[in-house]
Amino acid sequence: GLLRAPFDGTIVSVASEAGEFVGAGQPVVTLSGDVLEVEVEVPETVLVDMAVGDAAAVSLPLQGDRTLQGHITSIGHGGHGPGRLFPVVVALPSEADLVPGMTADFVLERVGAAGVTVPVSAVVDAGGGETSVFAVENGVVQRRSVGVAQLLGADALIAKGVTAGDDIVSGGHFGLVPGQAVQVQR
Repeated sequence: GLLRAPFDGTIVSVASEAGEFVGAGQPVVTLSGDVLEVEVEVPETVLVDMAVGDAAAVSLPLQGDRTLQGHITSIGHGGHGPGRLFPVVVALPSEADLVPGMTADFVLERVGAAGVTVPVSAVVDAGGGETSVFAVENGVVQRRSVGVAQLLGADALIAKGVTAGDDIVSGGHFGLVPGQAVQVQR
């Protein structure tokens, strides 16, 4: 049979050979299109400030922190259950001289935002508009409700709920329960 690509592009890899049986949903070829996009996952509380068509900044940290202005082309509805993130796709300008696979950071800035910076991996979206972090107080973990003011690549600027010097759990939240004793390792 004949496979037709839904858009012009370059074949990056071929996962199957002619005559080979391919199951439903199994990739046959990987096609790189002419339009470059960055897909990021954001918590529900950040989604409320986004809409398709909005301008979006993308930083290229391995290219001297070069920043490009793109625009949001889609906002996914894939977040299910507490703590889930939603996919947001940002199209980049075609004249940007980029190659698929380059490192890129999504930058969301809010005017006049101030606060404490923590890794994005420390922020937990509990659903229902509540965003939180796990802080360690006297060797015990506590959940703190926080407000995300900005996303700056791999960091989140927290406007409320965290102060400088707080011990924050930066990952591995699954199974963590408020009141649980933990040992801080630096």
